[in-house]
Amino acid sequence: MRVILFGVGSIYNQNKELIKKHEEIVALIDNDSSIWGSTIDDYLVYKPQDLKKLKYDKVILMCRKFYEMKMQLLELEIDEKVIWTWDDYRSQFLCDEVKYYKNNKFKNINQKRILIITHALDSTGSSVASTYLAYALNQKNYYVLLAAAFASDMFIKEVNDNGIDIMVKSSLPHLTQKDYEWISNFDMIILNHLDMFECAFQLNGKFPVMIWLHEPAYIYKTYKKNKSENNKLLDKVTIFGVSDVAKKIFEHFFNEYSSKVLTYGIPDTKKTESCICKSKKIIFAVIGGIHKNKAQLDAVIAFEKLCTHIQENVELWIIGSNRDRQYYCELEEKVKNNNQIILCGEYSREQLQEAYHSIDIVLCPSLEETMSLVITEGMMYEKVCVVSKTAGISDYIKHGYNGFICEPSNPNQLAELLVEIIKRKKEFSLIGKKARDTYEEYFTMEKFAERADRCVQETIEWFNIKKV
Repeated sequence: MRVILFGVGSIYNQNKELIKKHEEIVALIDNDSSIWGSTIDDYLVYKPQDLKKLKYDKVILMCRKFYEMKMQLLELEIDEKVIWTWDDYRSQFLCDEVKYYKNNKFKNINQKRILIITHALDSTGSSVASTYLAYALNQKNYYVLLAAAFASDMFIKEVNDNGIDIMVKSSLPHLTQKDYEWISNFDMIILNHLDMFECAFQLNGKFPVMIWLHEPAYIYKTYKKNKSENNKLLDKVTIFGVSDVAKKIFEHFFNEYSSKVLTYGIPDTKKTESCICKSKKIIFAVIGGIHKNKAQLDAVIAFEKLCTHIQENVELWIIGSNRDRQYYCELEEKVKNNNQIILCGEYSREQLQEAYHSIDIVLCPSLEETMSLVITEGMMYEKVCVVSKTAGISDYIKHGYNGFICEPSNPNQLAELLVEIIKRKKEFSLIGKKARDTYEEYFTMEKFAERADRCVQETIEWFNIKKV
């Protein structure tokens, strides 16, 4: 089948090789005018208006915002029958694409078995949280299988090394009758992402199911627009947000449901020695995928508002992969003449752990953030942390005591705050230690394992009650 792929972002990059195995990719289209006429992976990139002059069987929409894409193509008088979303394609043609990656550690056949289904296993926050959930439940003597539609090689190795098996099933979250056979071998299913919500409707009443949600409001807006309403309530599942912010967002968009909170934990990878940086310059870092929601540009604008003699003694590191091409180009253009601002690219977990030894201050100026693994890591490493007041983790920060809270979308206020923090350089060690105390009180894997275990027991008990 001859296909044209609409969109060259993360979904395209994760799945291009898979599609290439099965179909003939004849071209790419994208709304970014800067790449029209160029080639990506040896495919010519066209503007959507050029579709009428191309020969193809289907157009596959390789983006989360497929509702807007579909409307755009319909306005161009493209036949609706040839327009497929990525979900449409993988549910019909990739049902048998399954790979298992097993660890070599001993498994107790008497363990309770838990299946965690997530959208992907990569460096995104919700993906990392799902792996930590697997580790936590493994600590409580559960056998855990992590299932996802996509998994990076780096994460497969890391998760296997920590005693967790992985299944990559390209058609997820779509399930068939055949899938119920292997799923029935598990005592409980945990669905880790809003994209897995459709899975919940299929599994409701058949198995104990818990949904764990991490997504900010802008993801829900796209989801609700793209997905048709399902009138059948999920009356036999339990629903948890990763924070009170996540809980409130979910209940705002799905007001027919109630939910609770399951806060994550993270492994303690800090060495016994202090991680406070001894360099002359003060190093600020914004860590996370480069995307407008992460507001890296706000950090850059704030940084540039610092007076010259301060800028000469500080650096801003921007660490993360390109998740929004247009936004990344704006960021790249903005920083190209400033030697004190460094675009570092994406770091592996090992590289990031090493970088924390040089970082003094971790910034999270996000517009929306239901929690923040990065800030939690910063606390664990005894770093001074600055977080947007909209982030769920701001509930754990007392301004000026164990970290700092900034206003979102306000570079002027952020710049003033950075000056205040720099003036308190002698207190960095004390503030970092208070941040570490917060980590130890709320975010250790031991605390997480206890919370997760209670949620598992609650879900199984709830299912058994509702089944009667």
